[in-house]
Amino acid sequence: MPATSIIGIGSHHGADQLGWLLCERLKHLDWPDTIDIQLCRTPAQLPELLNHCENAILLDAIKTDTDSGKILQLQLKDLADNPNASHSCHGFGVTEALELATALGQLPASIIILAISIDDKTAYDGVISPDLLSELHEVIEDHLNKL
Repeated sequence: MPATSIIGIGSHHGADQLGWLLCERLKHLDWPDTIDIQLCRTPAQLPELLNHCENAILLDAIKTDTDSGKILQLQLKDLADNPNASHSCHGFGVTEALELATALGQLPASIIILAISIDDKTAYDGVISPDLLSELHEVIEDHLNKL
C-alpha cells in the first residue's frame, strides 16, 4: 500500500481533463517510492482508490468565480460547509464519492483536495503552464512534509 496517493480526477472533456493532465506531468517529476500517482476516471471509482493508501491528495478542476488557474486547498469539511465549493466539473459526483468513502470507512488518515479553479468563460486548450505545474509541485511537497 502506498503511503500517499496523488489522484487526478477527470474525464476527456474540456477543462475536466485538468486533473488527469496534471497527474501525467507530475509522474515525470522526482518523487519518493512511497508516492503513487493515479487517474480517477469516474467519481464512483474514488472510494476504492482511497481505500488503498494512507494519505491522499486529490487533483480536480473546480468551477469558481476566482481567476482560472488558482490552486485552492480544500478539506472535506470545506465541501460540506460550502456547497459552492463542490461544484466541480462532475456536479456533485466527487462530493458524493467522498461521502460514500466516509460511510464505508475507506477514507485515508489524511486527505486534501487541490482544486484548480476554472470558469465557464475560459476554454481549456490542454496546455498546462510551467508556473501552475511548479506551484502544484510545491503545494504537494509542502503537504507531504506535514504528514
